[in-house]
Formats: sequence, structure tokens, C-alpha cells
Amino acid sequence: MNQNFFQIALLVAFSMVAGRASSILPLGLEAAASGDGGSAAQGSNPTKGSRAKLTLVLSVDQFRADYLDRFEPFFGKGGFRRIFREGVSCRDASYRYAKTATGPGHSVIGTGAYPHQSGIVGNAWRDRKTLKNVYCVSGSQGPSPERLLVPTLAELWKARFKDHSRVLSFSFKDRAAILMAGNGGDGVYWFDPVRGRLVSSPWFDRRKTSPAREASKQWATALAKGGPEGRFIDAWLGKTWEELPCPTQDPALRKIWDSLPPDDRQGESTRNGWKPCFPKVFARSPGPRYYAQVKESPFGNEFLIQCFLSAIDSHALELGRRKDSVDLVLLSLSSLDYVGHGHGPDSHEVRDLFLRLDQQLAALFRALDEKIGKGAWTLALSGDHGVGNTMARSKKLGRIAGVVEQLVAPKGGGRVRSRLGDFLRRDLKGSFLEGFQKHATEGLGMGLVEGLCLLSDGEIYLRPDLESVSGIRPEQLLQSVEKFFGAEPYVQAIYRPGQLRHPKEAMARRVALSFHPDRSGDLLMILRPHWLWRWRSSGASHGSPHPYDRNVPILFLGRGIARGEAISGAGIEDLVPTLGKANGISRQDTWEGHALEEALEPTLGEPREAAPGKARKSTR
Repeated sequence: MNQNFFQIALLVAFSMVAGRASSILPLGLEAAASGDGGSAAQGSNPTKGSRAKLTLVLSVDQFRADYLDRFEPFFGKGGFRRIFREGVSCRDASYRYAKTATGPGHSVIGTGAYPHQSGIVGNAWRDRKTLKNVYCVSGSQGPSPERLLVPTLAELWKARFKDHSRVLSFSFKDRAAILMAGNGGDGVYWFDPVRGRLVSSPWFDRRKTSPAREASKQWATALAKGGPEGRFIDAWLGKTWEELPCPTQDPALRKIWDSLPPDDRQGESTRNGWKPCFPKVFARSPGPRYYAQVKESPFGNEFLIQCFLSAIDSHALELGRRKDSVDLVLLSLSSLDYVGHGHGPDSHEVRDLFLRLDQQLAALFRALDEKIGKGAWTLALSGDHGVGNTMARSKKLGRIAGVVEQLVAPKGGGRVRSRLGDFLRRDLKGSFLEGFQKHATEGLGMGLVEGLCLLSDGEIYLRPDLESVSGIRPEQLLQSVEKFFGAEPYVQAIYRPGQLRHPKEAMARRVALSFHPDRSGDLLMILRPHWLWRWRSSGASHGSPHPYDRNVPILFLGRGIARGEAISGAGIEDLVPTLGKANGISRQDTWEGHALEEALEPTLGEPREAAPGKARKSTR
């Protein structure tokens, strides 16, 4: 690593003024104030019509689309506003499917295909033969993309540009880094919460070596060891995360700022040894508790951005800085998800993290301008899903909301599994094989429901040997389960696989895009808005097909991107085809979206007639 790398780390450490955690990367301090950011790069810019030297696909985990509108009055000039001014924004983009989770979302960002093709139907699902839990990136030799059934943009990128490219993917989460890269990453890394460093797995190490893969290993090794100034991850030891003050004195904006609910309120999490309100003090020594605190703070994003900038400076990788660079980085910033789960979208913590993210983006753009060249890099930014409110907040707003597995029926009968078991015992009475009920409830140590099927996050998986062990026919059990849940007030819709072959109504189409016959259940249920199948007693979550979970933005900036365009109606499946078109990658049969021509410069896309800045509907 070079001297610049060490200087950045040192500046981060010294930016903790009076023991308080600073807000942005050192290189962005000036950019956040001035906005436009960027002197000429070291070296000349590429000529018009050439590819970007570096393309960054940035996923902000749990990026609700409405955050842009809610927090825009408080943005600086060099972050999101630079994208609005110099790039392309689609604020109402959405996922077209039902199961909005981290694994599926990142697989769509990485492949342009929905779960019915990719097989990534959730963060986890059930093996249909054994009913055992299957994690979306579990593999024979550690975490891997073995369960991903379609090619990623990264794989197509490597096939297109070969040795001219370096492809790097990393995140706090293994499923985010792996599912965006597939088998196309020269280096694929995620955070080890025990050792406090980015790691990979033996699966990636067993692949045929190449200069790019060796370079990524050298970078990761150097990053883990740190230098004289220490490791990036340790920069916040003993510091304090305090809430940013309102950045304006405008009375109308201050009224908006003050309209947020109280900081210390019911329904927020107290995990990782932190209070549910500001200020929050980081642990004084390294270890799992401290690393968890960094992840669940704005400085988790800052850590990952610093890692990315170090890869640009690395003598081994030199991302975007080699003469023939056509590099791709897939970076998932996880901290908004951790904070959003703990505190909900209407919290002081989420607002503070998002405003700091705006500053961090300004710093990042300034650094890319200086290191690679203004106009020499391309950004595509989106999110993997949104989030709903905490249950306490939803009820405060007068919504009917709840957690199904915690719900006790008003007239007694216990929680849902117990009541379902009692219902099946009555409804199927006389159909059980002799002795089965005793065997299911006592011999296996399970309740009757688990003796017949598994209820897994709204999906029913039947035992593969159901009829032979219980005497109950599959159709008979499915009808009985449908009868029970059809009468439950929190269930909006129930689907059988056969109903998803040619879906006509919108919800059925979303469920169909989330369904894979070898991995999904035999019955699929959709909850009404603001309900969850299971969750803790505090915090917020996602996973539904409702707008607050499905809607996230798509933003583009940089080389090959139109200037000052606002478009509407895009799907997240359009991101990969758009970057593919910009980089001469042939359209794939698995891509379910289309290139957003209006997002590309006329030399890359088709001619456009609308004036810059005029919002236009994305054509399909």
C-alpha cells in the first residue's frame, strides 16, 4: 500500500474531534461544502466514446425510495444533489416481485433476473426433500454462489474484457457480496464479525489463479494487517456517535426537522450495548461488540468506502488507474439496514445515517474525480429493498399491524402454530393413520403442524412422505391449511403453484416472480400491509410485496450517463441491461428488464427528444 493510503487512514483517526465520531471521509470535507467537487485527475481523461475506466455498482441496503424526498431539503451539494444535477435519477423504481429480502434483492442487482429464474427465493428456504434450512450462499466449501442459477453482470464483464478488467465485490454481508458477483469476482469479500476484517472462503480460493485474483488477495491481506496508523475498522474505538444538528436556520425546514418523533421512543432496539437514543458510545477495545457497533452506525459505510478507495490506491489492484482499465466494483453498504432494523425508518438514527451518507457520497465522488478522473468513472446506485415501520410506530399512526407468530387470538387458543395444529386435528379427524398423531407430537418431539408440514415465513412445505406416514393426502392437507389461514384477518392472499403459471392480477404476478418450483413452498401466503410473520419485540423489518418494501430508487452518474435526467417507472431489473448496453455486453436471455435508453448518452443509447431535467416515463 502506498503513502496516500496511510494518509487517509491517519486523517480518519484524527477526524474524531474531542472524542466524537466525525461525519465524513477526509477527502470529502471540502467537497461537501463546495458541492461540484473534482479537480482534473492524475493523467488525462479517456477520449469521448471510450468505456469508463471504473464502473461502481453501489447498493445501499434498505434504501427506501421516499428517503430521497424526505431528506433532500437537508442534503449538501456534492452527494445526492450532484447525481440529480449531473446524472439520472429514477425515484420511483421498484422490485416487481414479492419477497423483498437481502439475498433476492442483491441477486436482481447482480443478474437482472428475478428468483423464478435465479433460484434465490429468499435469504433462506427449505430443501424440498429433507425440509432442512438452506442458506442462499451456503456451499460445499464455505459461502459461495453455487445456488445462483443465472449468470451475473460480473461474469459477463470478465468474459467481455478479460485481463483488462478487475472485478471486486464486497460488503459486510456475505450474501450481498456473493450474489452480486457470482463467479465473476476476482475478489469477493465480506466482514468477519469476530476478527474484524474482510474475508473470503475456500470456494473462491480454489478457482484457477490469474493476475487479477492474485492482486485482489494482496489487497485484502494488506487491508487486514493495516499499517503504522492502524486498521480502518479500529478508527472509532472509544468515540461517540452524536446526532448531527439541523443544517439550516430556515424556519420552514426547521419545522420539518423537528417533526420527527422523539429520539427515545417505544419500539427501538437496545442491542450491541447501546441505548435506543443518542449519544451512542463505541466500545473502547476491539472485538465482536465493537465491530457490531460500527456496522450499526454511519461509520460502517465509511469503513467500506475507505476499503474501496484503498483498492484504487493499491499497487496490486490500481482499480481504474491502469492504462487499459475497464474495472467493475460491486459494493453493498449494509449499515442503513442494521440501523433501520434496530430503529425503523422514522427514527433519528436513520435520518442521521442518511445525511451522513450524503456527505460520504460527496467525499467519494471527489476522491474518484481526483484519483481516476472526472468523467472517467460511472456509478449505478440502488437498494436491495425498503422497510416498514416498527410495530409500535405503525400502531401509533393508527394502522392495524402485528407479528403473526406473536399474535394470540382474542378468544384464546394460543398462538398461530398451536391454533393451526388444533384446527388440523379437528378438520382432518378420522383421516390420520393409527398412531400418527401420538408419533408426531411425542415421538418426534414436534407439534402436529411440524409432523405434517413446515410453516416457513409464509410458505407451507409439505412433508415429501406425507401420505405414507400420516394417511393425509397432500391436496387434503392443503385445503385444510387454506381454510384455516383464509379466515385469519392478517392474511391478504393465498396462492398455489398452479395459480402462478399464468398470473393475471398484479399481486399474483409478483408472487410468481418470487416462486421457484424446486425451492419454494406448496402454498404461499401474502400478509396485509404492516404485518410480519416473525420478528423481535422491537425494531422494524421488510420482506413484503407492499410499496414500502418494494420501492427503491435507481441513480446513475458519470461517463456514458445522460446529464440532469429524471425518469420514472423503471424496475431494478433494468439496472444490469443498462450497464450492459453502456459497456457493449450483449443482451442475455435471462435479463428481465431493458436498457434505460434515456439514462444513457445519445452515443450509447437511442436519441432522445425531451429536454434535460424533464421527468419522463420509462418505456417498456
